[in-house]
Amino acid sequence: MIPDLSILGLATALPAYRLSLDEVLAKHPNEADRLRQAGYTSVAIEHQRTAGELALLAAQGVRRWADERVRWVMHASIHDQGMGVFWNPATALQAELGLPGALPLALRQGCDGLLVAFDLAVRQLQANPGQRALLVGSDRFAGTGFCRVTSDYGIGYGDGAAAVVLGQGPGLARVVAVHTVTDPGLASLHHNPGPDAFDVRAAKRQFLAEHGQHRLRNATRAALMALKQQMVGHLRPQALRHVLVPHLGRDLLRDNYFSVFEGAEPLCPVDLGLSLGHLGTTDQLVALHHLMASGAAKPGEQVLLIGAGAGFSWTAALLELQALPSPG
Repeated sequence: MIPDLSILGLATALPAYRLSLDEVLAKHPNEADRLRQAGYTSVAIEHQRTAGELALLAAQGVRRWADERVRWVMHASIHDQGMGVFWNPATALQAELGLPGALPLALRQGCDGLLVAFDLAVRQLQANPGQRALLVGSDRFAGTGFCRVTSDYGIGYGDGAAAVVLGQGPGLARVVAVHTVTDPGLASLHHNPGPDAFDVRAAKRQFLAEHGQHRLRNATRAALMALKQQMVGHLRPQALRHVLVPHLGRDLLRDNYFSVFEGAEPLCPVDLGLSLGHLGTTDQLVALHHLMASGAAKPGEQVLLIGAGAGFSWTAALLELQALPSPG
């Protein structure tokens, strides 16, 4: 049990436009079988703002909680932020919110980056009572050679950002437990030194040719089982009402996540993810914000966030919702 540590503020920045599956397939007809099997209905597309601008916008939504007590500003992403090759998102957030006393950290831990930041922040805040942490994730899959539909297998990538402030005291959700496991033996799954650095499929084909599908499947299930075992002692009977996972297709979720966390599928807002696309690092916090803002999540309920990212790492965070107004 983690004493007196909560999500104080939570905000998102999502584009209004959704590119429908029919529009996607009109441009990429060869992806029809993959995307239909995955179950995507649309993906969120940002036409104007960069990923960096989305990050700053999301951070503004939690500004009232990001005061001088913030000692860590962490930003996570998996794609170019569109603000210049040497632009540092963490220090930009630090400057935007006027937090000169904070330590800025920019994380590239794949799609698990924001939950790894969550884990790191919890550890730091436990050791430093009274301090706070600002965590932001953002991605926009445009402006490079990465194609949100064809660069990876069976995953549609969407744009968006989320921001959260962690600290002591009552808030939107109390932090019950956080745990991360890693398997660096999967590092080469995304290693592609070839001429097209954005061809994720080529890297995966090479890995599977060398190690076989079983290596990835076994590692994923072992990691998720380890997370499950860590969370079991913190779960309250009948209290776990929501399980938030990466916005992957139904086939990947059922094969990797729901096969380990039995009974999780009806607790997971899968349709929300399949309408937004995989947002990189922010899927779970965007879903959490949606549940809170819509009233679908109630005080006293437990919410389990599960993430996975290239490297490889997997993180689980168990929260208990509190009786406060909807997030900003």
